[in-house]
Amino acid sequence: MNEPAAVNKQIFARLALAYLFASIDFHIGPVNLLPEFVSWVLLLLVFRDMREAKPEIAQLNSFAYLLLAVSILSPVLNLLTGGAIQNINWIPLSIISTAMSLYVWFITFTVFAQYCTDIGLDSKSVYRIRNCNLALNVAMFLLLQYLLQASVLLWILMLAQIILIIWFARVQMLLYDELTIEQKQENTLTETISEIKTEDKVML
Repeated sequence: MNEPAAVNKQIFARLALAYLFASIDFHIGPVNLLPEFVSWVLLLLVFRDMREAKPEIAQLNSFAYLLLAVSILSPVLNLLTGGAIQNINWIPLSIISTAMSLYVWFITFTVFAQYCTDIGLDSKSVYRIRNCNLALNVAMFLLLQYLLQASVLLWILMLAQIILIIWFARVQMLLYDELTIEQKQENTLTETISEIKTEDKVML
């Protein structure tokens, strides 16, 4: 294993939670129970934890900080202006922020899949989720911007997004279990070798 067990576990848990907060927009009245800024905070922590093993992840820091600022300022400005800011045509900025977000997640999934491969885990499902996430979010963005928001297709895509979240959570759990088993096997092997060495010294 290239990384300590604790660091590995934090990466898996934080990345799964980050994807949940980035994908679901759940409100009770004016309160968003899954604010997007949490996903960027968690992603920045993931980048920090992976930086030693995968230095290329550092290229995403500036994008993540910028998107974190946007995700905080947007609801604050909306609250201060009484919702008037929502009536402004933000399509160009929306396209830019969405493209940046998709880029960050695409590279994050890619580097995470490589990271899993480096520590001996099967990363094929991570690549599949990466591709599905890109296609799904592009489709949802185009549908929201240029077609009716209440269309049946939008509800289908939202359902697909929920399925993708569950799929990714399941993959994270399986990878975590696989990692735990491998670490236990390594610990058992280390203990066995240590015992053999101890017995050899006693015999000598």
